[in-house]
Amino acid sequence: MTIDVFDTLARHIPEIAHEWTHLTTRELRLAAPDAPCRDALLSVLGGLLDMARSPSRATVTALVEQATADGVCQRAAGVPDHSLLTEYTLLREAVWRTARRHGAQLTELSAMLPLDLAVSTASRAALVGYYRQELDASGRIDEAVEKILREVLALPLDRLGDGARAPSPRRPPQSH
Repeated sequence: MTIDVFDTLARHIPEIAHEWTHLTTRELRLAAPDAPCRDALLSVLGGLLDMARSPSRATVTALVEQATADGVCQRAAGVPDHSLLTEYTLLREAVWRTARRHGAQLTELSAMLPLDLAVSTASRAALVGYYRQELDASGRIDEAVEKILREVLALPLDRLGDGARAPSPRRPPQSH
């Protein structure tokens, strides 16, 4: 029996957030995030799943905006910049642990490719948010955000995670 990994994860966002909090407090020895940063994290989690499920300009842009806001919040909370990438790695781990707890099997592993791309996109955007003051001061914030969008949207997003959704039609072999 296979499950829809994205629907399952969307129903368990608070559980993912709890798992992430547990991992970060254990691995990074950080205090649990305060309410504004927790809300930013929940927004990022929703954006990760939206982008992974249906990658498009709209979902990528929304995720970049959400993760940028998280980066701003993390800096305001005093989280060191080097911890951001570790936090997002732990977020990926929390997502995957939750998926497995709720029945994801090896047949759903292809869902991890679009989720990994979404986590990578979010971690880059969080760093842009973290350094927003400096980027704003140098007039480069729009350039930094556009670079992420341009690079992600240049990928063949419609082919990511075909096994996590309905199979895509196969093209017949071309003769040379």
